[in-house]
Amino acid sequence: MIKLTDQDIQGDNIYIARLKGSKSGLQAIMAVDNPLLDERPIKCLAEKPGRLFPFCRQRCDQIIKFYGDLAGIPRCKRHWHVFKHTTGMFTWNESQSLGAVQQKLGHKSESSSLIYLKENDKKKGENALRAALSKL
Repeated sequence: MIKLTDQDIQGDNIYIARLKGSKSGLQAIMAVDNPLLDERPIKCLAEKPGRLFPFCRQRCDQIIKFYGDLAGIPRCKRHWHVFKHTTGMFTWNESQSLGAVQQKLGHKSESSSLIYLKENDKKKGENALRAALSKL
């Protein structure tokens, strides 16, 4: 996400280039009431040509650690990857669909998406996986 450019914003979608063999592609811009999670303002950033965020991944890590420390977030939770877990959980809570989590996180396999669900939702995720596999 840090390397996004104005060209990656296409209408109500963002083109996400993922690593590690995950699925790259267009993703709907998430519109939610919580201003911390609402992605709609990113469209305003795209009005300026070039990169949307003027810093590198290392600087992003520093910012997250700094503000995480101020907020009293445990040290083990002060890293950028926590955002992926958060996105997975919000998608799960909104949709109750493991397929929706898989698509939002760009996983090729639903089993990879199960990792991003909290322990108390693990059983729901396993049931969703079983249901999805039974349809195959």
